[in-house]
Amino acid sequence: MAAGAPSTADSGKLRFGIVGAAAIAKKNVRGMKKLDCVEVVAVGSRSLDKAAAFIEETGLKATAMAFGSYEEVIADPRVQAVYMPLPAGLHVEWVKRACDHGKHVLLEKPIALTPEGADEIAAMCQAANVQLMDGTMFMHNPRVKEFESHLPSLGELKNFTSTFCWMGDDDFFQNDVRTQKGLDEHGCLGDIGWYCIRAMLMLFGWEKPVCVQAHAGPKFNKSGVLMHVGATIVYKDGKTGSLDCGFDHATTEAFQVAGTKGIMHCNDFCIPAREDRSTFTTSDAQFLTDLDTRMSQQTESHEVHLKLPQEAMMFKAFTELVRKVQAGEAPEQHWANISVMTQKIVCAIQLSAENDCQNVQLNL
Repeated sequence: MAAGAPSTADSGKLRFGIVGAAAIAKKNVRGMKKLDCVEVVAVGSRSLDKAAAFIEETGLKATAMAFGSYEEVIADPRVQAVYMPLPAGLHVEWVKRACDHGKHVLLEKPIALTPEGADEIAAMCQAANVQLMDGTMFMHNPRVKEFESHLPSLGELKNFTSTFCWMGDDDFFQNDVRTQKGLDEHGCLGDIGWYCIRAMLMLFGWEKPVCVQAHAGPKFNKSGVLMHVGATIVYKDGKTGSLDCGFDHATTEAFQVAGTKGIMHCNDFCIPAREDRSTFTTSDAQFLTDLDTRMSQQTESHEVHLKLPQEAMMFKAFTELVRKVQAGEAPEQHWANISVMTQKIVCAIQLSAENDCQNVQLNL
């Protein structure tokens, strides 16, 4: 049943329904409200009270109707696109229902529990002629374009290293879906390792790696969900990527990519320290001087100013793609392709971690 039904005229905005009143959706609603091109008209939860509370807390009462089920949001004729912050274990089912109703899908990551599930989601969206994008917000920060523009100065890229960790509390470890089998059972790997993998793929020009291997000592909780893991990702030309992610120590979210002529370093690649400004550095090759007591190096700082926070820019970019589909173009497949590639690498690293850190070949 629905509650709090405002009358919403067709304003020319892309009308969103939120399928699942998850905490992460609150931050994204804040970004959506900064845009003139989108409007939230429906929020669905398994509990009508929870959906209504979400609307109240996020200030959506003027536009959004509360529903006590996900199906009612998807079936609402006002809704043109859905944002799904559901656990990954529910994604295949609810993306299928969204496709059945012709709704475009912005899907939280990880997008599935298995490689087959990721392929199925991408295929369903393509067959239904709906746009698919995952919720990797940093990809829409203009800093990404600046990263790419400075890569040639690094020479031939050889290595990418990254870490993304934060410290969970007792409530998180006991109750959060990211600690539970069947929901978001990739744990830290699907939640924050995803970002490390995506940054590597982006910086390496979306080239497909050939194999992965988890590092010794992955940590699982009692349910068998990863709480900390490291991994190495190998390319056919010999370059490598490595990541370390976990819910077990103070927050770190940095990457470094090294080439034959220099390095690029970013200390806050996923969630910028400031919403209005993002930074990173590039340095030239290091040379020892005075035997081994000093290094000579030129380092340059780069700064990118943002008019909108990156989560708002994600919804703006998604809306622009949907408008193209509505105008008769085919859905942009790049976003589906990189979602599936990222998911398959996540699954391969997990498989390695669960099997004595053996090498796992990738089929991308």
